[in-house]
Amino acid sequence: TEILLGVSIVFRFSVFFLIKLPIGVTGLIWLVVTLVALSGLGIFFPDADWKRQLERYCTMVSSRLIAAAFTAVINIHHKENRAKLGCVCVANHTTPIDIVMLAVDNCFTLVGQKHGGFIGIIQHFCSLSQQHIWFERKIASDRRRVTNRLKEHLNISGNNPILIFPEGTCINNTSVFMFKKGCFELGATIHPVVIKYHREFADPYWNSQEQNMLTYLAMIMTSWAIVCDIDYLPPTTLKVGLVLSTCTVLRAWKEMSTCMFVSI
Repeated sequence: TEILLGVSIVFRFSVFFLIKLPIGVTGLIWLVVTLVALSGLGIFFPDADWKRQLERYCTMVSSRLIAAAFTAVINIHHKENRAKLGCVCVANHTTPIDIVMLAVDNCFTLVGQKHGGFIGIIQHFCSLSQQHIWFERKIASDRRRVTNRLKEHLNISGNNPILIFPEGTCINNTSVFMFKKGCFELGATIHPVVIKYHREFADPYWNSQEQNMLTYLAMIMTSWAIVCDIDYLPPTTLKVGLVLSTCTVLRAWKEMSTCMFVSI
């Protein structure tokens, strides 16, 4: 057993990693190059439908390459409930690679905290051609600006669905925190998504207090596989006076029908 474990570690940190690293780098280069090129085209064709479709295609290709570098096995359920243009998609949040897992099957406008370092660089390039919304939690005026930008985005037909992680932080894949209600007050159709990782192969939870992003990615890429289930729950248009309640991922996974709603 100890010999097999030793061989496994050597294989994962040498051969396996060296195979996956070029795939991941190719995905990142593809993302950067295509978004820079599309930002140039955006000067001459800012609202062209073909440009938006090309952006979606390039983003999904990049996400699939990066997912391949993670040896991701993604099982998607109830595709008929996939978020459509002009809607809001909300999902539980375990790790930054949640975005990659979801972007394999769809293209989103992201809403999230501004970061520095490696994540900040990716955010910068993603914003060159796409209308993502980044904010600083500590600045009150940023919150108002985000709400206004979300409403403006939803008012333009043809815009990508907005992806929001209403918990506001990464959770350890066993439950969810109380949702922040702002995203449910936009008057748009809500598409809930449940992401469930199988920790038998790797634990994708990211503790930002203990790991920087590059160390975390190295851990992910030296794991055997990232196996997850993505379940698109039925879309819901909220009535006045209702907000999405906190519900555990496991309970939502069992029901596979709808998240709980309660009166406020």
